[in-house]
Amino acid sequence: MQYADPFAFDRERFFESALVEVRYEEVYDDNSPRFYSFVSSTGRINTAPGAAVLTWHPEKSGSVRLDNVTTSYDSTSLTAQTADGFRFIRTMPSEQHIYGWGRSSQLRNVAVAYQEKRWAGFFDNGPRRGIETTQYFLAGQRTPATDMPTAGVLSYQGASSSSRSDPIVLGRDSRWYLSGQQTLSVDLTTGRATGSWTANNGLRFELNGVVQGDNSLRINGTMAAADGSFSGRFIGFFYGPQAREVGILFLLESHNFATDGFFVGARR
Repeated sequence: MQYADPFAFDRERFFESALVEVRYEEVYDDNSPRFYSFVSSTGRINTAPGAAVLTWHPEKSGSVRLDNVTTSYDSTSLTAQTADGFRFIRTMPSEQHIYGWGRSSQLRNVAVAYQEKRWAGFFDNGPRRGIETTQYFLAGQRTPATDMPTAGVLSYQGASSSSRSDPIVLGRDSRWYLSGQQTLSVDLTTGRATGSWTANNGLRFELNGVVQGDNSLRINGTMAAADGSFSGRFIGFFYGPQAREVGILFLLESHNFATDGFFVGARR
């Protein structure tokens, strides 16, 4: 079968995806170097393959639909578009919306898609607040069960990243993202998926999941930091011929702090 290329931007692209989302809240603080201090963050993960609908149109527009609400981006908000991805930015008086997807390494069958919504203002005459919502998706055509290998171990290598890793460090400083080069092992004979990841900030994570599904297989599992600081869950899907690539979305929580992220990799 022929798979839809998520990087063929000369034609209509339409993908359904699961989603992971985190909402961060800050409050204005004169004593903070950034003038805002962290309040809390909450997250959710929707494992339904069609939880979100992502589009790209060759006239250089696109949209994201989730929770029965569509956010559209026209060509005037397109700030970057190359053979490896695109990025829209819509700026309003108190809000900014960002949408795009892009290539990780040499992957051909799955792209990491994202949407960010930032708002700053006042609630009920209280202090000025800032709210940032980050959402991650996977754009690509999932491998149907009829094209999946039926036995053996599939080993994937790729990159992981998260929106944030520390409630105090709220800037866009990549040193604090839970990012790094990781591996994932999927044993199709036993139906188990495992991974031992080390992030760039030194945290080690263990992933344990099971392969499930009928028409299109998925991986459902748990993810936890070795030091107990984070725990959560993930959802993953296979992409391309013979499950050549894999994509994972994860949600991690720690007390009143949550972070979302992704892993995409190719078979070694």
